[in-house]
Amino acid sequence: MIVAAVASLIFFILCIQALAQIYGWYPPVVAQGWFVYDQILTVFSFMGFLFGFSAAILSLTRRSYRWTMFSAVLCTFSGASAWIISLIIPYAKVWNSFFYYFLPIFATSLIGTLLFYPRKAEFKQKSSKVKSS
Repeated sequence: MIVAAVASLIFFILCIQALAQIYGWYPPVVAQGWFVYDQILTVFSFMGFLFGFSAAILSLTRRSYRWTMFSAVLCTFSGASAWIISLIIPYAKVWNSFFYYFLPIFATSLIGTLLFYPRKAEFKQKSSKVKSS
């Protein structure tokens, strides 16, 4: 989840830079279409960062299995949403979408979520030790 959060943060920063410079790259008519897609990618990248970071912190501290899974699933959904948006952007290429969005944002968060799922007992041990102390 740390890798997914860092990847989402990098994409968030790149999206902000692109939003700031998009009208310098394209003619105004084309830029208006790209601006909408880039805004959506910015939102999903930011959400992926927030939820990935919170899932990583909750997992490392073993605070709450439920909130860890909730954050991890939302990070995965935001990564999937960014990947889907990258597929429908005009002139999108499947290989670029797979390499630049699927692998770093969606696949890492999905793997992290699947790794958390069977570890519910570790969270219970941590919470029961805290309660007994």
